[in-house]
Amino acid sequence: MGAKRTWKRERFLLCITCLIGFFMLISGCAALNNSQEPKRIPVSKLRVAGTNKFNEAVKIPIGGHFTKVNKEYAKALKKLKKADALMANDNFPRSLRYCKDVLNGFPRSLGDRALLQMGLIYAHPENPGLDYEKAMISFQTVLDKYPESPNIHEAKIWGMFFKEMGRKNSQIKEIRLKARNLENNIREHEDHIAKLEDHIWKQEEDIGRLEGDIESLEDHIGNLENQIKMLKEIDLGIEEKIREATPK
Repeated sequence: MGAKRTWKRERFLLCITCLIGFFMLISGCAALNNSQEPKRIPVSKLRVAGTNKFNEAVKIPIGGHFTKVNKEYAKALKKLKKADALMANDNFPRSLRYCKDVLNGFPRSLGDRALLQMGLIYAHPENPGLDYEKAMISFQTVLDKYPESPNIHEAKIWGMFFKEMGRKNSQIKEIRLKARNLENNIREHEDHIAKLEDHIWKQEEDIGRLEGDIESLEDHIGNLENQIKMLKEIDLGIEEKIREATPK
């Protein structure tokens, strides 16, 4: 009787042990699966990755999911901000280089902002490389390739403004060209007038010399006339003496 009770108790303990082992196995598998699953970060826990004058602050989740793409995106935003600061300090080549890097790296997400900044650089009045045509191309590219961009209206306004500036500059160049042609014509006429004046001056000199020669000739003629008159008077005197000496 006692042996039978002992066997029942051992069988009960064995069942309990099996159940405990089964639950431990299940718990171990669940723990393993949980350890392999990446930790999810609440959307509310965000941090600012970057910002610039064209858009609001861009936020990225805090924690282990700050991916390489996000890091590069944050660097691109900082480059845009840096490009704006460089333009303000008249460092236009470096500012333009930063914008081109952003345009090449993130053409879809940041291309419109980079192009807008490039247009402002090309159109800056203190930029030695001022180029209204390139500025208008940059703004027009924003209009053509990024119709949903929040910067579309600004690009359109700047594009229209510099298009008008380009038209005015073309008119100014045309007027300046006409003015230069008129100046050249005036200079040619002045040279021609100067040559005529030189010719007239030489003619006047020749006339002066001729007048001097004429005066000399007139004086010579006057001397000759006086001599002739004196000779005539001598001849008359001689004839008078001859008549007186001749007997009647």
